[in-house]
Amino acid sequence: MKSFLFLILFSTASAFAQSALLPGIILPVALDSVLNSKKLKVSQQLETTLMQDVALPDGPVLRAGAKIRGHVTAVAPPAAGRGAQVTLQFDTLEFSDRRLPIMTSLRAVASMMEVHYAQLPKGTGVGTPASLWITTQVGGDVVNRGRGIVANSGGIVGKPAANGVLVKVLPNPKAGCPNAGEGDFQLQSLWLFSADACGAYGVRGLTIAHAGATAPIGQITLAASKDQFNVKSGGALLLQVVGDRP
Repeated sequence: MKSFLFLILFSTASAFAQSALLPGIILPVALDSVLNSKKLKVSQQLETTLMQDVALPDGPVLRAGAKIRGHVTAVAPPAAGRGAQVTLQFDTLEFSDRRLPIMTSLRAVASMMEVHYAQLPKGTGVGTPASLWITTQVGGDVVNRGRGIVANSGGIVGKPAANGVLVKVLPNPKAGCPNAGEGDFQLQSLWLFSADACGAYGVRGLTIAHAGATAPIGQITLAASKDQFNVKSGGALLLQVVGDRP
């Protein structure tokens, strides 16, 4: 009986791992660490928290609260003609006392204030229940919970969900995201981000110099246009799985 139960648990964990690591899955996370280019050191550990349940293609659900951990792989101070650059790698998913290796790219980063603004209701009266709020996502999508839709200038892209939204991820070539990522996922959990969110929001002078979706895979480089950058704890990242082995 014990062997049979072990086999079931092992098979379930294996199936979850295979689903969780499929390239293309979005992981919307909040920063538990500060990304300050002046203070970060090589090998320094970084921690983020998954902010919305992520439904996986084969049925399992990765619950909000899971940890995605990483570390700093390179730091370049400001030099003539450019600002500081920091390279990060998020490579470990922790949930239910399990640790899985992953590789991720970065679609978008938002400041703590952008996260705050995205949670404030717009154009609703005092006392309006949260189930009827209208809010604006990081990147501009409008969430109308009363009507049950998420929309942008092109039309409806998804629907509200517990602790976030479920939307079809869209490419944004002009901002540096030429495609929606690998995988055939109809609706994904984007928390407070828009369907085509791409780049840096609310952090002055910050750019994503290398997203990690191309070689070197999983290596994410953030760069300041001048001097230093600082993304405070409480800011957000829109990570996307690109593989399962750093």
